[in-house]
Amino acid sequence: MLGRPAEVIEKEICTLRADDVVDIWPEHVAAFELFNRCCTDWRMTEFGPVGLDGNVILGLISLVKPENPLLLYDQVRLIEQGALAHFSERKR
Repeated sequence: MLGRPAEVIEKEICTLRADDVVDIWPEHVAAFELFNRCCTDWRMTEFGPVGLDGNVILGLISLVKPENPLLLYDQVRLIEQGALAHFSERKR
């Protein structure tokens, strides 16, 4: 089998716990919360995650009805890019 088991990858992706302390600027809280809700909705290949499922992001955005949905979508995608870069570094 190429890559790593899905359970291992999921543990790496969903690492924040309820008692973790992180500082988030108020204007980024909604994007962080949405990203955190998507932590198990990654598109996967045998080599690992390649991106979040865009349909899940859009579905959650439609549920929370933000003032600026496009901005929230873009912010989540930026967090996703950072996460993918982090995963790539961990493989090396």
